[in-house]
Amino acid sequence: MDNNIQTPARVILGLAGKNLLSRCPFYARIINYWRKLPFQQDTIGVAAVGEAIHLFYNPEFVCGLEIDSLTAVLEHELYHVLFGHIFLDKSLFENQTALLIACEVTANEYVFDQKKLPGEPLFLSDWGLPPKESTMARYRRLCLDSKCIENEVTSLDSHTNWGNGTSLKERKKILRDQIKKALESTAPAEIMTLPKKVWESIEDIVDAGNIPGGQQERLSNSNNAHLPWISLLQPYMSLFRKHTFAWPSRRLPHLSGIVPGHRRAQKKPSILVAVDTSGSMDIAIVDCIRAELDTIAGLSKVILVECDTVITRIYTDFKPGQMNEITGRGGTDLCPPFELLNQYTIDLFIYFTDGEGTAPVHAPSVPVIWCLTHEGNPPVPWGRVVKMNDLNKQNKKGY
Repeated sequence: MDNNIQTPARVILGLAGKNLLSRCPFYARIINYWRKLPFQQDTIGVAAVGEAIHLFYNPEFVCGLEIDSLTAVLEHELYHVLFGHIFLDKSLFENQTALLIACEVTANEYVFDQKKLPGEPLFLSDWGLPPKESTMARYRRLCLDSKCIENEVTSLDSHTNWGNGTSLKERKKILRDQIKKALESTAPAEIMTLPKKVWESIEDIVDAGNIPGGQQERLSNSNNAHLPWISLLQPYMSLFRKHTFAWPSRRLPHLSGIVPGHRRAQKKPSILVAVDTSGSMDIAIVDCIRAELDTIAGLSKVILVECDTVITRIYTDFKPGQMNEITGRGGTDLCPPFELLNQYTIDLFIYFTDGEGTAPVHAPSVPVIWCLTHEGNPPVPWGRVVKMNDLNKQNKKGY
């Protein structure tokens, strides 16, 4: 990398930052917290690495842009951060082209002067997408668009380092702390100028864990179950003697069909299953959880509970294929579903979660399985833990 061009690149980045400061001080303050590092890549990119958010840039790319154009690029990078794109694990998404487009059009939608974006930026109008939707809603729409397979598209920036680095919980805390600092030094009048969708995303980040979402998101129902539920549930299946005319009596075998015999059969366990539907649970992961739920429901009697900070929905007799959408997307409180254990006769409690929330201090009398996402940690020392990352060896498109 040419050292002679690094200094002017830093100067130009500083000028673009000042340009953004005059337009939106709040944005400029957040970007000011980022670590700016020259890097061997074609353009520019942002990622959460270690204890900071990094802005990686190619000095030649930066020096080749006008100040207004670079300012628009900084806005683009900021929206990748504020809308949580940098936390996405791309290996969870089957259609990489649809994911790229969904993230790019969402970041570009709110850029102040879109005409200043360099290259061939992707916009909503190019793909017939409605405004003000979430990135994941757009991803699901684009998965049905044949153009996402037929056409080759490129992003304005680099997405290489997304989803890498420290744990998801730590990376989100970095962003939350930076936003809180920026808010403390920003006048309310300045905040009021932010687009509504952007402010909602900021509120979700800052208030994570404190408020219920009340939002609905549809599931794709496109995944298959992979966890070994037959063996996992085996200890909770009780044996009983079943009388049947299809099996001869041991004492009177010659009276088969008249005198019933008996066989030992397994009784399906009654299971309370809770699904964490908070905003920290990626919709792609919940899609995979839905497939696991269908398998569990085929082996047992299931009461299904959806919960973020509050219980948002209860299926008292859940059947396979019944969960087509989730309600929540707010903060996380793992306690409410435990309060239902006294209302039902339950053999087992299974909780699908990333573990980012408050759980009861003491274990209930019912056995508990914490079915954790690949980066999740058990919120308490009790209960059996099943890690979803075990699936990655079998199904890269799963968890």
